[in-house]
Amino acid sequence: MSSSKFEEVINKIINDSPPGELREVYDDLIKITSENSKNTILDAIENYNVQNCIPIEVNGNSVIISKYNKEGAKFFDPVNSVIFSVNHLERKGLDIEPYEFTHAKIEKGQLKELHDKLHEYLLQSFPGDVSFAVYPVPEEISKISIIIVSTKYNPNNFWNGHWRSSYIYDLETRELSGQISTKSIITKTVTLVSNLGRISINLTLMTLFAQ
Repeated sequence: MSSSKFEEVINKIINDSPPGELREVYDDLIKITSENSKNTILDAIENYNVQNCIPIEVNGNSVIISKYNKEGAKFFDPVNSVIFSVNHLERKGLDIEPYEFTHAKIEKGQLKELHDKLHEYLLQSFPGDVSFAVYPVPEEISKISIIIVSTKYNPNNFWNGHWRSSYIYDLETRELSGQISTKSIITKTVTLVSNLGRISINLTLMTLFAQ
């Protein structure tokens, strides 16, 4: 098998992993392919974590990583003012350093206020573990991203679930658009994946961003 085909197969296996069982899939792949494939598998896991907005433990906080808060090889958390590397297998932040958030249209205090309001809402509305993030959209200074990830794991009964919703809010048009996806394993052999499609509405998201 060519190296490109091998990478394609590994990425497919990682992307199809049941929620909450990525470590087990990694261990099985190492047994099957040997330690020589470790870097290829870890690269696939990194891509999976970023694409699926997986929460990472950073200084005791749950921080979502995504394409929106990626800066070079690191990720930043504008609310807690840190930038960090990631151990993608263990889902832990490393090399944590102070980070100064600056933006042409959004102040850190505004992000923090939205972050706090979302926290209040999510505590009442989502079961299981829930993480969320508010990030500026790179190269689109009038837009912010809002990401919500909720997980509930019960592997002993073959029931694991992962919810991800991501939204883009335009500060100028006040339009909110987004997409919701869910992935759950309900038996040892059945995994359900659902993409609920895109949502687009006009609204004033909050008074702190109103003109």
